[in-house]
Amino acid sequence: MGNSVSHNKTKLRDQNATKPLINVLMLCDNLPPIQGGIENHVYNLVKQLEKYCQVYLLASKLPKNIATYEKSGNIEIHRLPTKRVTFFNRLVAGLRIAKKNRVHLIHSHTLGETSIIAAIIGKILRRPVVITVHESYFIMNMRSKHFRIRTLISYYLRLKSAKIIITTSDELRRYVMYVVGQRRDVREIPNGVDSNLFKPEVDGSNVLEKYELGKFKVILCPRRITPKNGIIYLIDAIPEVIADRRDVRFVFAGPVRDHDYLQIIQKRIRNLEVEPFVIFTGGVPYSEMPGFYAASDIVVIPSLIEAVSLATLEAMACKKPIVATSVGGLPEIIKNNYNGILVEPANGEALARAILLILNDKELASKYAENAYLTAKNFSWNNVAERTLHVYYHVLRREEDKP
Repeated sequence: MGNSVSHNKTKLRDQNATKPLINVLMLCDNLPPIQGGIENHVYNLVKQLEKYCQVYLLASKLPKNIATYEKSGNIEIHRLPTKRVTFFNRLVAGLRIAKKNRVHLIHSHTLGETSIIAAIIGKILRRPVVITVHESYFIMNMRSKHFRIRTLISYYLRLKSAKIIITTSDELRRYVMYVVGQRRDVREIPNGVDSNLFKPEVDGSNVLEKYELGKFKVILCPRRITPKNGIIYLIDAIPEVIADRRDVRFVFAGPVRDHDYLQIIQKRIRNLEVEPFVIFTGGVPYSEMPGFYAASDIVVIPSLIEAVSLATLEAMACKKPIVATSVGGLPEIIKNNYNGILVEPANGEALARAILLILNDKELASKYAENAYLTAKNFSWNNVAERTLHVYYHVLRREEDKP
């Protein structure tokens, strides 16, 4: 295996021995402060993995006022200057980091260009590749009426490079196995939540004051502005809600990813004449999101397509009742009438009924919130990291056992 962990073979086989440090090249498109589910997944996972691994993290986008290189503990972050990022530059940078630091494996997040780069580096250096499939767009492509055989072949070739494939929901796992076949090693490891950051004790008064929400019941939708998140159907629910409760405000906290979709939403808001009841905050720094959850009374996830939503777990950890659509991985964490309410997607009336049910029944809202909090305790980033580490050791042992 060249420079593998063969010199640590005994330790790898001894579960009671101190785990040797594994050098991992992790590839992703973006990292915080760019916000998104995958970005936050990678960030939180790496923070836990550094206990056992030396992680070299390569991201392809460089936000303003962020350094191209950062080092903290066992984590090195390399970001490429945006103006000159190409497939070739990303490949060369990844290959250089992998060779210089004698990495043992490559872990790719997403099935886009990143997975191709990981496959090439793995082939050149003879290192195993792990791929985590998070993205909702993979599900969208697999469901599309315009799905083509060349798309299936493209996904197959990318996934074929991985020794083990990780998915964050059962729906993703099923689609992946459809592509690669039932005999491939596919593991489901759901998202986690940082219970030190997202917790019931957080003070939301700053958010209430900033947006003048102190007198209102706050319905929070922590979603990026993009069609797959179904925001327009929550807008459609507003007239029915305010017909019964005028003391509400709908807060949409998330960056705009599709400006055409935003214009459609704004037009719908004007047509429904609900402007006074709606607030768009734009993108919110990850560190400030606990305050938004703390300020809310209900958190709504109206997605049309979803994996295991990080925002949902974060809201649950903050002890908030959830209204969500029954899509993707959401039913894996939301149990209807236990820790929230599940409704069919693309249905404003169903969203409105669920919101009003919780708003008008304090005892029910309290029950859902308490059960949501208890559920979130089962989803820790430490657990996610341990299961990911188990995948790494399994892959490396398999490589060592080759003749």
